[in-house]
Amino acid sequence: LMDFMLGDLREKLTPIGRLDVLGMVAEQARAYYRQRPIDWTEPDDARRRAVAHANVGDVLWGQGDYVGALVEYRASQAIAARLAEEAPSDIARSQLLASSVMEVGKGLDATGDLAAALVDYRTSQTILEGLALRAAGDTSVQRDLSISHEHVGRILLALGDHDAALAAYRASRALRRRLVDAEPDNTVWLGDLAWSHRHVGDVARDQGDRAGALDEYRAAAAIHRRLLRTDPSNTAWQRRLSLNHRQIGIVLALQQDLRGAEREHRESKAIMARLVERDPSNVIWQNDLATSDLAIGGVLAAAGDTEQAKVHLSRCLEGFATHATVANDFYNAACCAALVGDLDQAFAMLAALSDKGYRNVAWMQQDPDLESLRSDPRWKAAIERMQRPDK
Repeated sequence: LMDFMLGDLREKLTPIGRLDVLGMVAEQARAYYRQRPIDWTEPDDARRRAVAHANVGDVLWGQGDYVGALVEYRASQAIAARLAEEAPSDIARSQLLASSVMEVGKGLDATGDLAAALVDYRTSQTILEGLALRAAGDTSVQRDLSISHEHVGRILLALGDHDAALAAYRASRALRRRLVDAEPDNTVWLGDLAWSHRHVGDVARDQGDRAGALDEYRAAAAIHRRLLRTDPSNTAWQRRLSLNHRQIGIVLALQQDLRGAEREHRESKAIMARLVERDPSNVIWQNDLATSDLAIGGVLAAAGDTEQAKVHLSRCLEGFATHATVANDFYNAACCAALVGDLDQAFAMLAALSDKGYRNVAWMQQDPDLESLRSDPRWKAAIERMQRPDK
């Protein structure tokens, strides 16, 4: 029953946005497992416990409890490590270990320890590269390896190493293209490929290749529209399409197509507003909605509509004041504050951002939302703080 609640039920409820129900399930699971020790004479029991801890971590992650999620991910890793040590040649056990190490990296990433997260992501990648050689035809290993490359790329991008990030993202995309080529209608692999297009687009945007970025973002959006035609209720695909609209809008704004940018941002917000209405407890969706208001407010401000811009930016600040947790939240909060002219608050958010390990100075130097900060004497100090390895 517990396996069903944490596994099958989670897979059914997550796409329709019922994290509130899953939160109650997670609490029941934690209480259940605290009272029941692992039977190490039954490897399947230990494996199920490792998966259960990871599933509980995923529920907590979705609710924004990243510290709690990290505790569960580490519990899963400890079990998986013992299982792998007992049978080093067992591919399934090694794959479980790689997955659990990757989840710990995700938790460290969210709590701001990017350097430690990168170590775990690379450790997971090394395990999976070895498994890919031993089980060349195992598509699940290939997919996990593509995810590890993606995580490594995302951390490298946040640390400002664009060239290395692009190499990691391209390696991930190459694996996913091969999977899609082999099975074109596999919706999981199509979704992964769309995510890769988005990440490669992020690097292109930061490096000033706006046309290339638009091509990648539009390719991602096209895949997500295709996926939603097969399952319009899938909230993960809806959210990703919303993000695609936002990224397209950002690039159009950089190209001074403010009307096109506003259209994309409003479409992005409309999707997120529907998702938040469905499940207000989802912190990630709440922050996405706040970011949509930031994007619309920034475009309206650039177009000279200051009154309407303030309406959206106020909503943005209100949202992040309640829900900001990860580095991108603090970055977006800084943008909101800068656009409404609260420079003190903007620099406070940049300091918090630096403490979270953010290092993507290349994008900060060109982001139009931060334009008002660059003439302030505190800007140079903020950039230097982010470039110091101890911050």
